[in-house]
This record gives sequence, C-alpha cells and structure tokens, in this order.
Amino acid sequence: MFVDCGAYDGDTLASFLEHNGGRFSRFVALEPEPDNLAALQARVAALPADVAERVEILPYASAADAGTVTFGGSGTGAGISEDGHLTVETVALDDVVTGPVTYLKMDIEGAEPDALAGATAIVVRDRPVLGLCAYHVPDHLWSLLLAVDALADGYTYRMRRYGWDCWEVVLYALPTGRVAS
Repeated sequence: MFVDCGAYDGDTLASFLEHNGGRFSRFVALEPEPDNLAALQARVAALPADVAERVEILPYASAADAGTVTFGGSGTGAGISEDGHLTVETVALDDVVTGPVTYLKMDIEGAEPDALAGATAIVVRDRPVLGLCAYHVPDHLWSLLLAVDALADGYTYRMRRYGWDCWEVVLYALPTGRVAS
C-alpha cells in the first residue's frame, strides 16, 4: 500500500500510476485543504473504475494524534499555520491506515516530524520506504533522519533534490535488504 500525506491534487498519484501501470493493491491519499481535496477527488473520479476503487481519499491532515489544527495557505503551500483561515481535522496514521504499508510519502509543509510520530507503529511493523520532504524547515535536513533512526534500525538514507533551485530536498529512508542500493 502507498500512503500519500499531503496528496495535493493527486499529482503523486498520477505519477505513481504512470510508473506502475495500475499494478498496486491500495493507495491512501490524505489531503485536508478543500480546494486541493476537490481537485484530488475529481482526478480519482476520472480514473478507470477498477483503479479508482483502490484509491482511498481521507480529508485529514497527518499528525501525531487526532485533533484539529489551523490551516493556512493554498495550493502546494497549504499547511498548518497559527494565523490560518481554516480548521482541519488531524489523524495519526497508526489509527486510520490498516494493512501493510510499503511506501509512505510526506510532503506536509514542515509537519513531517509530528506526522511521523503518528506513524510509529507502521514504520516499526511494516518497514516501508519513506519519502519525507526535508526542505520546509532547515533542521529537517538532519532531524528527520534522526527521527526515523530512533524509530527503527536497519534503514539506509539518501537525499535527493528536485527542482532547478535545489530547495526541494527529499529524504528517502530505505529498509536495508528490501531496496537495492
């Protein structure tokens, strides 16, 4: 199962489907921002029925615990903000995702450490590949790696930059023995 935290308009889902040819068991997409959520729902509705039925959309923000947070911004910059204009529900992934997770992606505007804490059981139990955006907060370049390392042994790490300006850096945590280095 692929879990996409910060699913935006389904751009990662589209890329995922392009690369795997529709061969997957389940894709869980979390997106709390209403405009992004509507775009994601429209994208999934346009998929062939046999593909769309394997995509689950959850209108929540990923966090350490269930609750609510204030959300601000829009589009790709929507995220938790003290002066936001919207209140959204949060969930811990451990509470809402059932079944083995093989890949966990988080692009949630700096809330990655909190959301990772809510996925502790998934990381320990399933040892998924992790794709964690590390560029929203400067210390996430090393603190996310340390957070994963504290949760589970046996991961190797890679960082990759995306975009022409080198700012979009993703930390990949790869379970030793499961992914070729």
